[in-house]
Amino acid sequence: MKKWLLLDTNVLVRFFMNDIADQCEKAKKIISEVEQKKAYGIISLTVIQELIWVLEDYYELKRADYIPLVIQLLHLKCMVCAEGKKQYVLDALTRMKKCTLDFTDVYLCIIAKQKNYEVVSFDKGIHSLLKKE
Repeated sequence: MKKWLLLDTNVLVRFFMNDIADQCEKAKKIISEVEQKKAYGIISLTVIQELIWVLEDYYELKRADYIPLVIQLLHLKCMVCAEGKKQYVLDALTRMKKCTLDFTDVYLCIIAKQKNYEVVSFDKGIHSLLKKE
């Protein structure tokens, strides 16, 4: 029976940034287990949101640099999202590369489109993105 590993943001940051040797090695081992289908990796939406914040605001990475890596990680067969559909997360990340909206706003637009919901927000950017679709 495969183990279910709920991944914290710091594990993903170490995996991507390779900046604290011992933690990085542990993170790589965990992701390798998921890659080899020995374990399921579970990522919460809050972890994705925090990861984006840390990579952009703390490490000052550009979306074009980190989003492909996050998408690649989420494409692993044994990587799942704790809440919602993984495809919605992937769609939101892909669209983030083309706009300045944050993950939450783009994710809300994805859900609205998929579920035929109306988004209620004071954020003009959300409504602008919805009109483009």
